[in-house]
Amino acid sequence: MKKLIRQLLLGSSLLLWAQPMFAAKELSSAKLVFIQDQVSLQTAEGTSQLLKENDTLQENVSVSTSPSGFAEFQFADATVVRLGANSKFSYSSKDRRLQILEGSLIVNVQEGNGGIKIEGGEFLGEATGTTLLASRDRGGNFALIVL
Repeated sequence: MKKLIRQLLLGSSLLLWAQPMFAAKELSSAKLVFIQDQVSLQTAEGTSQLLKENDTLQENVSVSTSPSGFAEFQFADATVVRLGANSKFSYSSKDRRLQILEGSLIVNVQEGNGGIKIEGGEFLGEATGTTLLASRDRGGNFALIVL
């Protein structure tokens, strides 16, 4: 019985020690690795600026593309977000949440990074280790497809 209790205590202490290694990583910042036509950034204060390749995107801003615009962002944890034409999104790093405000985006999230949450209006989807297509029209209709 003592041996069983010792093994349980040892096992639980190892789990507590290893837990930080498996915790979700933040979506700290993203680098704009590809851009086509116009892609702009809007801050919470309402200022706007055009983005260019190799710019770094921080959270608490929204990004939108022109009618023929396209952007690809690479996050530090290897998550890739591709934003289509006439699209707008923002993200929150701590809870690994992407909010699609309008248009479409493709997200590739690596397994083991804590997954990703995609919000479109009242809908919230979550996945890890896969590629997703999310779309939201001006009427608020939302679609999430696992590719």
